[in-house]
Amino acid sequence: MFNELHCLVERARCLVGAFDPDALSGVEARVAVEDFVALEKYAAAGRLLAVGRLDETGAWFGDGTFRDLAGWLASISGTTVGAARGASDTARRLRALPASTDALRAGGLSPAQADAISAAAKADPSAERELLETAKTAGVRGLKTECDRVSAAAASRDAEMDQYERIRAARSLRHRRLADGTGSIEIRGPLDRTAQMMAALEPYERDLFTENRTNGRREHPDAVAFDALVRLCEQAVRDSTAPERKAGSRPLAMVIIHMSKTAYERGWTEPGETCEIEGVGPVPVAVARRMASDAILKSLVVDGVDVTRISHYGRTIPAHLRTAVEARDPVCTILECETSRHLQIDHNIPVAAGGLTELTNLGRPCHHHHHDQKTRHDLRRHGPPGQQQLVTKTEYARLTTEERGPPIEHAA
Repeated sequence: MFNELHCLVERARCLVGAFDPDALSGVEARVAVEDFVALEKYAAAGRLLAVGRLDETGAWFGDGTFRDLAGWLASISGTTVGAARGASDTARRLRALPASTDALRAGGLSPAQADAISAAAKADPSAERELLETAKTAGVRGLKTECDRVSAAAASRDAEMDQYERIRAARSLRHRRLADGTGSIEIRGPLDRTAQMMAALEPYERDLFTENRTNGRREHPDAVAFDALVRLCEQAVRDSTAPERKAGSRPLAMVIIHMSKTAYERGWTEPGETCEIEGVGPVPVAVARRMASDAILKSLVVDGVDVTRISHYGRTIPAHLRTAVEARDPVCTILECETSRHLQIDHNIPVAAGGLTELTNLGRPCHHHHHDQKTRHDLRRHGPPGQQQLVTKTEYARLTTEERGPPIEHAA
């Protein structure tokens, strides 16, 4: 085996050394990227498996130069100690998870997916199989969200709150200057507080997004978020120096919490129940209850209104239905797009073409898939939420006819 591994490394070294990307066509470059990604995934899987055995034997110690396995691994791989420690933790957990190890060997898991699943399966081993199925269709973001839910549900009430208090006690905001003159702000703290900060930025981001689009500027969402923070701070300074708070000043954005009715009444979650900040992750029910007195909180009780029965021909989207769509589609509904900002509720079949305002006809694609693709080319979304693809009207009609009879859309 070792001879084969050494030969493979040598062949890869020669291949990459002689690799001339400029000689490839666009299609060939795409195929090359796909093949290199597959190769990288198998190499990462082998590395994790070997690191797990190395951790077990302690052979990394050598002459004692490195204080731990993470230090040695960081040295030979050219990564940070933190990243190396994460990899060694993942490798350690995988040794107790044969199903995840098999999926890793088969190329079905990336290191990021293996890390998320192994951490959740350590908290609740019974969830491993279901998480492996989730990994086949969900992006990394979606998988991590589900893993967070599993870990939160498996934690005892006291352990959950103890962890929350440890995070709160270690909260911090650090501002520093990087070598190139860039200013950097790092904020760490409880999820409910950081989510409130991000929610406060949302209306400013929307304004900036509209301004940029009107002026023909294309800005990265991270850049828009930075500008939004600057505007929020400028507004706070103006408000603090005003004689009195201006009437009709900008309302605060909403932080939406989704929770199970039984969990809210009980005071903590049990397996299968939910209490989480939309787009962020699980929080203790006690934290959600405390936030309930805050004006920027919107709470969606999962066991509430049956939004699947709401349906009408107008464009107006009722509040319960809007909240349900936002809860169901925290990221762009198009397959493998994990954009979570500036999503817009879209009627898949337009109202003008006979589309109804109901849950099955609504979705939240990102600006690119909504305006640049679907609207511009008059396409339709097809498939379950989060796994949809854009198809032509003709293809959509064919697919829906096969699934449930003639589509409801009439000729526009």
